Amino acid sequence: MPKTRRSFIAAVAATAAITALTTGSASGAANPNNPEKMAKAVKVSAVMKHLQAFQDIAKAHDGNRGAGTTGYDASGAYVEAQLREAGYSPERQYFDFFYFEVISSSLVVDGAVVPQT
Repeated sequence: MPKTRRSFIAAVAATAAITALTTGSASGAANPNNPEKMAKAVKVSAVMKHLQAFQDIAKAHDGNRGAGTTGYDASGAYVEAQLREAGYSPERQYFDFFYFEVISSSLVVDGAVVPQT
C-alpha cells in the first residue's frame, strides 16, 4: 500500500532560486523574456556552487534527495534560504503524493532464482 507523504518546494521555486542566485537579487534579476540578457547574467561558477551544495546535501542524507526523504527536505530548506537571501519571500506549499519504496525484490524463472546485479 503506498504511503501518502507531505512535501514542499516545487520545481518553479528551484528555477526561481537559480535565476535569482545567478543574476543577483530579486530587484536586479534579468528579464526572463530576454534570453540574451538572461544567458549573460547566468554565471557558471554560481551554478556550480549550488550544484555542489545539492551534492553535499545528498551526501549528508545517504546519497538521496528524492521526494519523501530527509535529503529532499534539506534541499527545499536550502532553496528557501537562498531565495530569502536574494530578497524573495518564498512560501512552502504542501501537497499529497504517492510514495513507493521497494524494500526487496526477487526474480524466479522455472523455479530457479535469478541473481540480481
